[in-house]
Amino acid sequence: MTKKNKNIIFYALLALFLIGGTATVFYAQGWRISFENFKISKVGGIYIKSFPSDAQIFINKKPVKNTSTFFTAGTFISDLFPKIYSVELKENGYQKWQENAYVEPSKVFQLSSAVLIPQNATTVEQSPIFNFSIKNKILITQNDNKSININNIKTIKNSDFVTQSKDGNSIIIYSLGKYILYQIQNETSINLNTIFVKNKISATDITNINFDDQNPSIIIVEEKNKIYLVNTQTTKITQIENNKTNSEILNTNVKYNSIVWANSGTSSTIIYLYDESSKKMSSSSPIFGKNIQLEWIKNGFLGIAQNDGKLYTYDTNSKAINKIADDVKYFKPNGDGSLISTLESKSIEIIPTDGSIENYYRFNIPEIENTKSIIWYQDSAHIFVQYNNYVSFLDFKDLSLKNFVKVSDGTSPIYSKEQNALYILDPAENLIRFDFPS
Repeated sequence: MTKKNKNIIFYALLALFLIGGTATVFYAQGWRISFENFKISKVGGIYIKSFPSDAQIFINKKPVKNTSTFFTAGTFISDLFPKIYSVELKENGYQKWQENAYVEPSKVFQLSSAVLIPQNATTVEQSPIFNFSIKNKILITQNDNKSININNIKTIKNSDFVTQSKDGNSIIIYSLGKYILYQIQNETSINLNTIFVKNKISATDITNINFDDQNPSIIIVEEKNKIYLVNTQTTKITQIENNKTNSEILNTNVKYNSIVWANSGTSSTIIYLYDESSKKMSSSSPIFGKNIQLEWIKNGFLGIAQNDGKLYTYDTNSKAINKIADDVKYFKPNGDGSLISTLESKSIEIIPTDGSIENYYRFNIPEIENTKSIIWYQDSAHIFVQYNNYVSFLDFKDLSLKNFVKVSDGTSPIYSKEQNALYILDPAENLIRFDFPS
């Protein structure tokens, strides 16, 4: 071989090495050639985590393998050129889920909480169901014949259901003029009227009864202008409020070893707090308007909604009151108190309680004037929206509301986080349950 030929081969191999090496480096950095327009650009990807995890995935109507496993949740779809992709998830027994994914160079578009809505419900108890409650997987139902059913195991006749304890194991019923505390696990009952009579409390004057959040043997009893703390084991009764003014006692709430309530007059409201441990009471400064809702956001932090539409937060330690929203007719904090959802006359807002804007959302949902309440889903990334006669499911990442669809017709929805299930009374007053995917 001549020296000239050797040089030709050497430089050819060198050129191939440089071209191949450069191409490899560019490829490793995410550069690709699009054969649609023959342009070179960096690629991105889409990450999808669906519930159920084995949902079928379609990108631009073409099937993509779902690679989610028990050890690696979610599917990563790589080497996608920058543009908008339609993503669709399907699975038997669920409504289809769809969203647009905006893929940008060197970025991954996250769809990390794609929850598919179950199509079919399980009938739990047939009509006519008048009232029901479920806590800690213990289901209480009452039909219109005043018959109370406990977990489809025990029936109590001629009674109205009043309330259920947080642990689910105790209920209060009203039967033949008597309030009765029934303990489900050991099947014992206490005639509360015998305790009330000793302390000159008339059952006919009682306007509300609640269980203590920490101790189900303690109940909070309300009359029109009075609040009592009743220990059902010792039969001791402590009167913690005796309102002798023209204001009303409203929206008593029990949590965090504290009892809070609103005293509302014609033009202002004062919030009172009774600490069960210290036996001390404190109060807020007056707030303009009449209280329509009072609820704990988290320990030491209350939400106060007034009839003029203003929503306030109240720090029970510093006594600071801050307005965070207007035009509010209902609000609900999530489980850890990091977010508050509000129903307003024109929209739903999701408001972070730390004042940040990272997780703030606003949705102009259809038929907002017919909404009644909000229920948080377990992941704090979705909510159920209760309308007058049906329930829909809202995904916070679904800004276009493509997946804001009806779960079911019906009323009185209750979500069980322990079961990840939505209970609802259907139009025929059957109690049905939608089991959501985990």
